Amino acid sequence: MEKVFFDLKDNLNYAHTVVAAYEGNLAFVAITGNHLVGQRILDAMKSYADQYSKVIKISHLSELWRTSMEEPVDQHSVSQERADYNRGSKEHVARVMEWYKENVKVYPTPKKVTLSEFEVDWEELSGSFRIDLDDVHVNDRFDFSLEASGWTTFYIPMFHSPLGAPASYLAILITSETEHAIMKGLRATVPRVEPYGLNQKTGKETTQNTPVSDRIIDLSQFESIKNKVCSADYTISIFTK
Repeated sequence: MEKVFFDLKDNLNYAHTVVAAYEGNLAFVAITGNHLVGQRILDAMKSYADQYSKVIKISHLSELWRTSMEEPVDQHSVSQERADYNRGSKEHVARVMEWYKENVKVYPTPKKVTLSEFEVDWEELSGSFRIDLDDVHVNDRFDFSLEASGWTTFYIPMFHSPLGAPASYLAILITSETEHAIMKGLRATVPRVEPYGLNQKTGKETTQNTPVSDRIIDLSQFESIKNKVCSADYTISIFTK
């Protein structure tokens, strides 16, 4: 299991969003980046927090990042967990890893993966869904969003800043076969739209500013799928074996 933790630390490419708000005369800051960039931003933000005697509290609410700031406190009352971690305490890192071992859920490859309970923003082609692995219901919802390719992709649920650690960790571990089945079910559910770039047949260019409504390839098929997926009893099952 230790190898999993080191792999997560070294290879985590999940985007971190860090947001801080200070006194009225200071700008609202929003930075996104990979793990290393996120760490540098967190270090810089810690300096601001120390200077202004504020404590940053980062939380993740379903389907979007949100932030809140605790009331001003004396910097000596900053939690020991946060202070230890920011000093690079090996003891705190060990506590985070132990917490992770106890809380992460590991699922082997099932025979069947079922996607259900879709919540879709059809204007953005984003949302979330739940999965069942054979007869095991996974409580965490899986978010999904639209890629430049015109397909949607999903994101595995995460633990954000456990015990004050400035990092995110996978809340569940699933196999590549399971991931493939989830992707297959998602693509069979949410229709593909025009990818970014120039359509050689029509000469029409699609960019990140093009609304989804203008990227629909087959409107009648899109509406038919939309009506089906919006049904409360809609599910789709993919067999892995």
